[in-house]
Amino acid sequence: MRQIALPSYANCMDMANISNNFQGISLLWSESAAYNIGFPNALKSWRTAVKTGGFVVVSELSWLQDEAHIDVQKFWQNEYPDMRTFDENLMVAEDAGYNILATYTVPRETWIEGFYDILEPRAK
Repeated sequence: MRQIALPSYANCMDMANISNNFQGISLLWSESAAYNIGFPNALKSWRTAVKTGGFVVVSELSWLQDEAHIDVQKFWQNEYPDMRTFDENLMVAEDAGYNILATYTVPRETWIEGFYDILEPRAK
């Protein structure tokens, strides 16, 4: 098995244990990982780890349209049934005690050009 050396500031642990292991974090950055323990649960449990005035940067899957193709709905119902709308995710964050400073939605072109166009030849 190949060993990976982590920088001294990196920690590998269960996402639910962050607050048990850390207090007074200035910045908690989570890209596409909060869903592992549930977005609402992650935000609530991480809240106690972040110091007053600290920041949480988190990404979360969100429905961006009111109606999606039935195949898309079926896929996400199977893969991530708790996926919410963008506005619902904002409410989850606010209900967990966070002040939303900014949001950003990755543009469709970024997914196509920066991900799928690169992945497609490899998948063939």
